[in-house]
Amino acid sequence: MAQLAVETDPYRPGRWTLRSPNPSVLAAVPDALVQVMELGGEALAAWALHPDEQAGIRDAAYHDELREIGHGPLVQVVELVRPWQQNVVWVDRYHLVVAAAPPPIGSRLLGLYVGSQGRMVLSVHHPSVAAMVQAEIAAMPNDNGREWERDLHVANARFVVRYDPDHGGTLQLRAPQSMALSVQDAISRLTQTVAAW
Repeated sequence: MAQLAVETDPYRPGRWTLRSPNPSVLAAVPDALVQVMELGGEALAAWALHPDEQAGIRDAAYHDELREIGHGPLVQVVELVRPWQQNVVWVDRYHLVVAAAPPPIGSRLLGLYVGSQGRMVLSVHHPSVAAMVQAEIAAMPNDNGREWERDLHVANARFVVRYDPDHGGTLQLRAPQSMALSVQDAISRLTQTVAAW
């Protein structure tokens, strides 16, 4: 039986930790939020880093993700400059940066990462703030996504989801205070749906 445990931060509205031993439950979170909150017309931006995508060349990295995203959204594989060192393999050389994607692909992308050693941040936002959100996402390769919950980034988004393998079976979810009740309602509905699986 599937389950989704929700931990709410009682001191700061708009902060949740979602836990489930079932990867498909965690992967369903972005899609459930988009559907319940009727955000189909919004835009999705994403940053991803996966160790398995570091061995080849930039043009061959993130093949599965690029297939899921399709044509249309602004997609870039960013190559960070790393000095050559004997017997050193960089695991953070290639990063995937996505902008102006349709929100429903969020769950498909996240499904490639949940349960893996990859890291991902998904941000759904209104198109009117796309330039600001895209600038925030474009800066994430430089800090491996550590700045994902900056107040400005979260304030410009409808919600932001982060998957980090260091916290296996867990998603972190942030939303601006104005969206917190809507996000909480969507999470509650998903929890009830998952309980029936």
